[in-house]
Amino acid sequence: MRNRRPVQVVLLFGVLVGILAGTWSLLFNSGESVSEAEWATIARSVVLLDSPQCGIAGSGTLVLDGGFVLTNAHVVTDGYGGSCELDVWVIESPRDLPIWAAGAVVVESALDQVMDLAVVRIVDSHGNFTRLRDRQPIPLTMSDSFFVTQEIKVIGYPGMGGHTISVTGGEVSGFDGDFVKTDAKMGPGVSGGAAFSTDTGEFLGVPTAGSAAAVGSSGEMKGDWLGWIRPAIHAQPLLQAAKRSSN
Repeated sequence: MRNRRPVQVVLLFGVLVGILAGTWSLLFNSGESVSEAEWATIARSVVLLDSPQCGIAGSGTLVLDGGFVLTNAHVVTDGYGGSCELDVWVIESPRDLPIWAAGAVVVESALDQVMDLAVVRIVDSHGNFTRLRDRQPIPLTMSDSFFVTQEIKVIGYPGMGGHTISVTGGEVSGFDGDFVKTDAKMGPGVSGGAAFSTDTGEFLGVPTAGSAAAVGSSGEMKGDWLGWIRPAIHAQPLLQAAKRSSN
């Protein structure tokens, strides 16, 4: 099982496409722009999640000292709301295909189906809780700092598993209830990934859903894009619950 490729599944794109404090000082560098090398380092902490059991795949972001992953609830639950057994895949560099790193289980007290957010805990091949020690967790500021025309980058694994990570840029175009709207491309599999400020590298929220104006004859997305991001502030209660579960 550990040598297999991530599961590849096909889902209806129009519905779903698919991080607490750390010591990662490179994200906040006195207002200077984030370099390409820094983005490559950030991307190492965005992981691919897949579940052969449930036939789903998506993205997630390492939080809480690397032992937990923040993602979307629909990435880690089945169609009936039940928790899925998960595999965690990582990259060494943005050009690499993902490799298996660990398993993961859903923290039941950190699962919010309404907000479509969840925290999962990393386990080793024997089912023991562990962490990805060679990767830094993403620092999370509990603010709602989006503004219209703000430039952002969205990081995740498009294609519902099996593909290399992607970093796509765009702007905040508006707000829709508890969601932030953006024109950044968010293909299937990016759900649960990470949205960052292009200028500062600050983690802003979780890409949750997306759509395109049209679908081409070979399945490619065409025309204008619209994506929805759940702001990071909504993850605060789940991250607190996940921390309590580890005590």
